[in-house]
Amino acid sequence: MVINGVELELDLLDADVAEKFETECQRVKDRVADKKAYEGKSNSGAMRYQCEVVNDFFDCVFGEGTSEKLFEGKHHIGRSMESFAAVVSEANKSSEQIKEISREYMPGGAAPNRAARRKHKKGRGNMSVHQANRP
Repeated sequence: MVINGVELELDLLDADVAEKFETECQRVKDRVADKKAYEGKSNSGAMRYQCEVVNDFFDCVFGEGTSEKLFEGKHHIGRSMESFAAVVSEANKSSEQIKEISREYMPGGAAPNRAARRKHKKGRGNMSVHQANRP
């Protein structure tokens, strides 16, 4: 994926990468929600803090110095949050890919396909609830 002109690799099919990503996403969520972190800060100070949280995320997930390449030392809240959202969006795509792989390669673990559901339903016929409950 390319963010702010920088090519980043995020292979969430690798369990170690996925674990690091999940941990860092939770860390971002916790730090941004921590009301104490904002005490005594001006609006610009709060924005700067949130940018630093996102910077830490990028440096932890993609390697030290990544945030500098992405943001060039600037603390632009819009650019930071859009970049973070782009990574989360990419992760959601990977999540769908993981689900598809699981359905395809995990016998018995996936829900029956449409044809199997229709076949099962067809065996019950089109009886109403009252007809189905007759002795």
